[in-house]
Amino acid sequence: MAVPSYGGAAGNITYLFNLSNFTGVIPFTWVRVVSDQARNEVYVCDGNLVYVFNAFGMEIYRFGEDDRLGIPLDVTVLESGDLLLLSIFNDGSPSPSLILCDYRGEFLGRRPVSGIPDGFGTFTPTRMVLRGEKLYLADLSQMKAAVADQVGFIHESIDIAEILGMKVKQAQDYLGLNGFDADHEGNIYFTMPTLFKAYRLSANRTAESFGRPGGAPGRFGVVAGIAVDQSGTIYVADTLRCVVLAFDRDFNFLYEFGYRTFRPGGLVAPKEVTVSLGRIYVTQQGIRGVTAYQGISN
Repeated sequence: MAVPSYGGAAGNITYLFNLSNFTGVIPFTWVRVVSDQARNEVYVCDGNLVYVFNAFGMEIYRFGEDDRLGIPLDVTVLESGDLLLLSIFNDGSPSPSLILCDYRGEFLGRRPVSGIPDGFGTFTPTRMVLRGEKLYLADLSQMKAAVADQVGFIHESIDIAEILGMKVKQAQDYLGLNGFDADHEGNIYFTMPTLFKAYRLSANRTAESFGRPGGAPGRFGVVAGIAVDQSGTIYVADTLRCVVLAFDRDFNFLYEFGYRTFRPGGLVAPKEVTVSLGRIYVTQQGIRGVTAYQGISN
């Protein structure tokens, strides 16, 4: 079904399904969603479990409740088909570790995040994005990021607050980052809801921002998740306005879609957004779970 929308090509956005199992829609709330483009599968981290869905949005497997896997905060799929989890543990470990497992969740090894440079301070990543051989890690609350390899060794540390010219007290007042993503060109994307802005941090670590507060189409209420597709289109979820906004690579507003309702195709307090193979996955509050839409670009 077509989704209510505003903007030039937005009428091509259609509702597909909500991630489900044989009992119905799974009532996820603000979970982490990752797509495996090579196998056209979707992974969801929720609590101590990882759920796997096929291309039709039906659950085909789940795993977890293994102390060696910890509590997964994020997941990504390696070229080999094995999985890399970003997990926390209750064993006194100071920061999350990378856990290697096979596609069925069988433990293969633990890789502590290492190489944090002196002077970088506390770095407790809660978000992970794999682009090629580079693993982008983000500590959202501390406004820090790092570029690591797949064994967890950090090659570049990035103090986002410092790049934006913020002092420590300012960074604390702004309550950190919300959305986080990276593209294959080395650009990093993130949102700051308290500033009503989204940002792109270029490969040379120059920051550009876009967005203005307001309730009209193209404006930000409470900006949340951010994702960029292979064409360079940037998608931003707005929790307050209950829409997903699309911008081109020059930050020009293209269209937005969604509306607040529990009916199919609607959005209720959306937070995370993931794009893959022309599809847009949006996480929501309550029984709405994760909704999939057909986009207009790949």
